Amino acid sequence: MNRKKATIIVALLIATVTGVVSARGAFPSTPSPILMAHVTSVDIEILNVVPTLTFQSNSLGVASTGIAVSRGLSGFPGPQNLTTGFSFAPIKGFTSVDSVSLTVVLFASSASANGFIVELNGHTPVTLPGSSAQNTIFGSLNGQDLRAGANSLNLGINLDGSSTSGGTFVYQVRMTVEYTYLSAD
Repeated sequence: MNRKKATIIVALLIATVTGVVSARGAFPSTPSPILMAHVTSVDIEILNVVPTLTFQSNSLGVASTGIAVSRGLSGFPGPQNLTTGFSFAPIKGFTSVDSVSLTVVLFASSASANGFIVELNGHTPVTLPGSSAQNTIFGSLNGQDLRAGANSLNLGINLDGSSTSGGTFVYQVRMTVEYTYLSAD
């Protein structure tokens, strides 16, 4: 009887071990998520100065609280550009920048000013021509020049060639970035 019991116990142990191993291997694996491309956009406020105009004493005229951007004006050794930093923080799954638009709100510039020259992260400058919309300039930048994380923007005045000097005051610089990202839906 001991021998029969031992044989039965061994057979049960073999069946149990084989069954557990088989059961472990039989669990279905979870399917991989399907990633889909999505497009979204974000507005980045780079500069926002509340505009005001005041009259200076001693007949010096009107003064502005905007950021002065000029070139060739007497008393200034060289171009006065607006240089600033900003951050672009896309959502998880970011793959590429599709387009970059820049809007600049300014105080009526000098007659020789014909838009801005914009340099993004030290790359080749892009000219944003003046527009018929007074006090607003809008244009596109190269999306490949923008990077996720810290960025720099250098904005200088573009002269029309009729003069060697000109200037304006900048109140707002806003960037709109359209980009693609991948996520499981």
